[in-house]
Amino acid sequence: MKSVTSGHRLADGLDTKIAEVSTSLQSSVRPIVEDLIGTSHRPVTLARRLGIDKTLTGRIMRSVRANDPFEILHNAPAPHGLRIFLKAAADAGVDEDLREKAESSIADFESLIDAFPEGRSALEAAISDYIPEVRKRNERTAKQSVYKSMSYLLGYQAEASLLTTVISPSERSDMVDTTHVDSMIGLRRLRGESPVNLFGIRRHCMLPDATNWIETLGGDRGIDDAHQFLLENYCGKPIPSLRVHDSANVRYSVLDAESLPINEPVTLVNGWTIRNASLRYADDEHTHEWHSSLLRIPTRTRVQDYFVHQDVWPGPPDFVPGMPGLDISTVRTPQSGPQHDRIDMDMPVEHLGLGVHQPGIRHSTAPWYQEMLGHVFESRKLNPNEYRAYRCEIVYPVPFVRMMVWFNLAQKPHEQA
Repeated sequence: MKSVTSGHRLADGLDTKIAEVSTSLQSSVRPIVEDLIGTSHRPVTLARRLGIDKTLTGRIMRSVRANDPFEILHNAPAPHGLRIFLKAAADAGVDEDLREKAESSIADFESLIDAFPEGRSALEAAISDYIPEVRKRNERTAKQSVYKSMSYLLGYQAEASLLTTVISPSERSDMVDTTHVDSMIGLRRLRGESPVNLFGIRRHCMLPDATNWIETLGGDRGIDDAHQFLLENYCGKPIPSLRVHDSANVRYSVLDAESLPINEPVTLVNGWTIRNASLRYADDEHTHEWHSSLLRIPTRTRVQDYFVHQDVWPGPPDFVPGMPGLDISTVRTPQSGPQHDRIDMDMPVEHLGLGVHQPGIRHSTAPWYQEMLGHVFESRKLNPNEYRAYRCEIVYPVPFVRMMVWFNLAQKPHEQA
C-alpha cells in the first residue's frame, strides 16, 4: 500500500511517525476486513460475522476507508478494541500471518499514544486542528465541561447571555456613541452566598477634548441606582437586589446573592449608552476601534449582536477571544500575525442584513428580543433600517475569556479633514 502523508502539518518527526503508523495500521487491518466480508462497507455485516459490537466495527470501517493519516488514527478504535477485533478474527479463522502483521501495527499505534503525556486525548488534540468536524466536536465537549465545573465553583449559571451593541454617529462629527443591552436569561443561583458582578461598564476617554459619559436609555446621567439601568418590562419578577460598585474605570451592577433564591431562574436586562464612546475615523495613530467584553456567569449560549450605522465603521467585525491581561486601554490597532494570549476557538460571524426585523435576528432563548430591540432604537430615536447587523453566537462560552471585537476605521471625508 502506498504511504499516505500528512503534509507536514505538525513537527516533521511527528508528521512522519503519524504517517508511518497510519499506513501500517490501515494496510494491516484492511486485508482482514476484506477476508471476512469481501468488499462490503457495512459495519453491521462485519459485526454479525465476528459477533462483536457494531460501534467497534463502525470505527474500524471508517478507519480503513479514510484517505488522510490523521483521519485514519482519529477513526481507529483504541488498541484494546483493535485486539478484540483481532481475537474475533482469529476465532473466525483469519490467517495467522495477517493477524501478526496487524498486531505489530497495533503495538506501534499504542507506542504513539504513549508518547503523549495525556495519551489518546492529547494525540486527538494535536491532530484535531486539521479535521474540522473533529475540532468542533472536541471544542464543544471541552467547553461543556468548563460550563459544568465553573457553574459549581461559582455557584451561578444561566441559560443564555445576549449582549447587544448599537454603534451610532455622535453629535461630535469625529466620534460615535454606543448603546449596550446586556441580557442574562434564566440566571440561577446554585449554591453559596457570595455577591456577583453581573454587568460592567468601562469608562475611558478617547480624545483629550472629547468628554464622554454614561446615561440610561432614557438619557438620565449621574445615576447611582443600578435598577434604573434595567429594562424592567423584559426582566423576570421579582427583580433581585442590585447595587452599584465603582472600581477604577469600571462600574459594576452587583447582585445580592440572598435576594435570588436557590434554583429560582430570573431574567435580567440591563441597558446604557456611552456618549462620545469611540473614534469614528482613522488618523495617523489609529486604524481600528475595539470593544471588549468579559462573561462572568457560566451560560449555555452567548450571543453578541452588533448594529452598526451604515455611515460608520465599514466592514464586518473581527471577534478575537483571549486571556485577560494587563491594561488594554491604550491598544488601538490589532497586531498582525499571532496575537499574544489569543485563544484558538471557533468564532462564527454572520451578517444579518439591515434593521432589527430580519427573521435571523430572532433568538429562541428570548422570544421578546426583537420587540426589545425596537424599544431600544425608539428610546434612542434611531432608525433601525440604517444599521447593519452582525452576530457571533457561541455555544458554551468559556467564562472569564475576554472577547475583543475589532472594527476597521474609515478615512475622514475631505470636507471634514
